[in-house]
Amino acid sequence: MSGTALAALTVGVGFGSAAAICTAHELMHRRSQFDVLLARLMTATCLYGHMVVEHFHHHATVGEVAAGATAPRGMSIYRFAPTDFLHGLRNAWTVESARIQRAGAGWWRNRVLQDNALGLGLAVVFFAAFGSTGLILFIGQAVFAAFCFEVITYIHHYGLVRGDDEEAGPQHAWAHHCWLTNCLTFNNTFQSDHHLRPGTPYYELHAMYGAPRLPASYFTMFCVALVPALWRRLMDPRLDALAEARGILSCELPASVRVEHCR
Repeated sequence: MSGTALAALTVGVGFGSAAAICTAHELMHRRSQFDVLLARLMTATCLYGHMVVEHFHHHATVGEVAAGATAPRGMSIYRFAPTDFLHGLRNAWTVESARIQRAGAGWWRNRVLQDNALGLGLAVVFFAAFGSTGLILFIGQAVFAAFCFEVITYIHHYGLVRGDDEEAGPQHAWAHHCWLTNCLTFNNTFQSDHHLRPGTPYYELHAMYGAPRLPASYFTMFCVALVPALWRRLMDPRLDALAEARGILSCELPASVRVEHCR
């Protein structure tokens, strides 16, 4: 297989794996242990074995820069993505180790260890079956899918840092309710409602008053995020408007950034 063909195949499979992570995100919030198991399997195929454990930690710490998942103003996606991935792995290991200790269970019960071991095992299988081409394809699609998810996380929370003693609220997630994006991502743009009601199925989520609005759809902003200078040019003035609104108008957002004005 030529290098061009392998690259194209890797990107194509990577997009499919990124969609699988969106599906896993929905399943991990379900009460069914089978659904959660499916979510763990999906994330393991993307070498993102810590995601299921870490994601619930993210819900508790949204808006806290030190916990990851919220990029401070000025940070590019290329700096954020590896930083957040490592933050997530560390957070998940800490949370899971504490759970194991409380339960008095053996180290092999560690879900982060289990899921990452599964991912590495799949990489070995691809190498054994298809040689170096299979290994490159498997690792490449995993990195691509994980990066796509990190971009979405970056878009969700960029610059929306929680103040001291401030409760998490709709003001800590950007929104733009494009029907096509919602159909393809299980209403992932209703991020504010999801954070306040994490156990609610995606089809019951809705827009929330007080959530700041992106200047364009998630798919458009995904492309914009890849060009840091353009991203800052579009997003930093909105952060300024939000800061001014919070300081002068008691958090009443200006009409230009209120999500209920999104069409």
